[in-house]
Amino acid sequence: MIPLIMNIMKYFLIFIAIVCFIFSIQGFMGKDTMILSPKYNRASKEEREKMDKKAYIKQSSIIFLFIGLVSLFNGFTYIFKLKIFYYLAIVCTVIGIIYFIVSNRNPNNK
Repeated sequence: MIPLIMNIMKYFLIFIAIVCFIFSIQGFMGKDTMILSPKYNRASKEEREKMDKKAYIKQSSIIFLFIGLVSLFNGFTYIFKLKIFYYLAIVCTVIGIIYFIVSNRNPNNK
C-alpha cells in the first residue's frame, strides 16, 4: 500500500509544480492570474481600483514560482531518492514564506 501511495504522490507533486509554473509564467507575462494577496482580496471595489494590480500579480507570480519549486523538489525527492532535493525544498519554502511576509507589507515596492 505504501509504495502505491508514494508512486501517486510523486506524480501529484510534479503535476502541482507544472500548474504553479503555468500560473507563474502567465503572471510574469502580464496576464491576469489569481492574486494571493490578502490586502488586495479583502479590499473593497473602490480600494482595488486605486491599487496597482500589476504589483499584486507580480507578487502572486513569485509565490506561485516558489510553490512550484517546492513541489518539484519534493517530487524529485521521491523519484530520485536524493536528500539534496529535500533540502532545496526546505530552503525554497523558507525564502518563499519570508518573501510573502515582507512583500505583503507593501507589494508596490520595486
